[in-house]
Amino acid sequence: GGTAHSVIVYGTNVYNIGTVSVTANNTSVTGSGTAWNNSMIGQSIWLDGDIYFIDNVISSTSLTVSSPFAGTTQSGLSYWIATTIDNPTIKNITIQNSSAQGLKIRYCNTTNIDFVNVNYGSTGVEVMDTLFLTLTNGGAFFNDIGLNIVRCAALTLFSTYAFSCNSDGMIFDTVNDSLLYRDWE
Repeated sequence: GGTAHSVIVYGTNVYNIGTVSVTANNTSVTGSGTAWNNSMIGQSIWLDGDIYFIDNVISSTSLTVSSPFAGTTQSGLSYWIATTIDNPTIKNITIQNSSAQGLKIRYCNTTNIDFVNVNYGSTGVEVMDTLFLTLTNGGAFFNDIGLNIVRCAALTLFSTYAFSCNSDGMIFDTVNDSLLYRDWE
């Protein structure tokens, strides 16, 4: 018997109410339906596939970020603000018989998964709202879904990461900038 468990790595203080408008090469962000406050200074904000750091909150609908927005001018854009976990490394573990996601990562910056095996679960590894992800030396075996990636700016898979799944091996939804396979033969 026993209880099924998961490993969860989540940032905190998540706020995503309303929408934003951003201008190319500008540090100003304008909110609509937002209630931003000074406690958000120093947190990360996800804008169109990139993470920026909040420098100042001018009002409940206006803030500035530490570097100019790299995308095109847009309005009505979804976003999130969070205290992200920077550079987490999940290494040398096996997660087995999870009734949900074996490994779930959300609101993180550069994330490394190394020698992690997830066996007999619903979803082996789920990563959402994360800037960079690297998977090496492990696998997601005998899960309904091996790897589910949602809103990740860049993903690197090394050849030693393997999947054997009942349904979908890998699902990618909005991997913005790059998907890189290394050392595949």
